[in-house]
Amino acid sequence: MRRSRTPKFAVQIVNALLVFITMAITGFFLTSSANAADDLGFRFFTNNISVSECATSYQTDISAAVADYNNNTDLIMALVTNACTFVTYVQGDYGPVGWYGKAEPRNSTSRPCFNSDGSLSGLCNTTDFKAKTATIYLNSYNGGIPTSLRAVVTRHEMGHVFGLGHTSCSAGSIMRPGSCSSFYTALQAQDKNYINAWY
Repeated sequence: MRRSRTPKFAVQIVNALLVFITMAITGFFLTSSANAADDLGFRFFTNNISVSECATSYQTDISAAVADYNNNTDLIMALVTNACTFVTYVQGDYGPVGWYGKAEPRNSTSRPCFNSDGSLSGLCNTTDFKAKTATIYLNSYNGGIPTSLRAVVTRHEMGHVFGLGHTSCSAGSIMRPGSCSSFYTALQAQDKNYINAWY
């Protein structure tokens, strides 16, 4: 008696369908959760924040970023000059480091919330070691931040200070990572909702 065999191409089609279905299901879950801002797991210690604009080339953009957070979230921000502040924007030529802006929040003992490679240090949290101060570095290397990205960078880095992490490139958020092809230039509903829920 001769056994019936499934044709090889039929097995390949079934395997390909299984892979496609698995990818579709996994992709769906990853996409839906990745659209939300990543909670960095720390908060700033207050919602009443002084911001200093020591980055003279970007003063207009920093002022607009502060106004955006003031007008659209429960944060109360005051822009000051030549004073000790909680959040300070500085500019410098940091070389070809791969970033236009970098936030460096620190806890009450001045320990950083991020390691030098950008990963979380575990030294800041939402309770007893909240971020107390932050410096936002704006890179002026090779002509500095392009005018079209200044509004994005000044708001995006401030979002990190308040605990917002990166989103996916399809998310409606100021927190899209630099690898995306398009960006928002103002806070979006998702950003406002997270900040208002946390502060």
